[in-house]
Amino acid sequence: PQDGERIYAKHCGSCHGEAGLGDGPTARLAGLRPANLPVAVREKSRAEILGAISKGRQAMPAFGRILTDAEREAVCQYLRTLPEKKVSLDRLQGQG
Repeated sequence: PQDGERIYAKHCGSCHGEAGLGDGPTARLAGLRPANLPVAVREKSRAEILGAISKGRQAMPAFGRILTDAEREAVCQYLRTLPEKKVSLDRLQGQG
């Protein structure tokens, strides 16, 4: 998941946020509501997650031609680690 974390930070974090909560700076500025990934990945299969990354969803762009198969798989594996991460209350409230 280390490669996935790096790829996520570069391509996904600006909208989904560092912890995947859908609170990234780009999303807030654009008025978007990206998925809360720790919740979303629990409800989706690996194939569904890879499909969303590859084909995009709603305002989310498709990364099928931007990321390799291995990179998309690494991001998928990284997303599975998000529910395990702890986020401080200050960060959730935008103070940290």
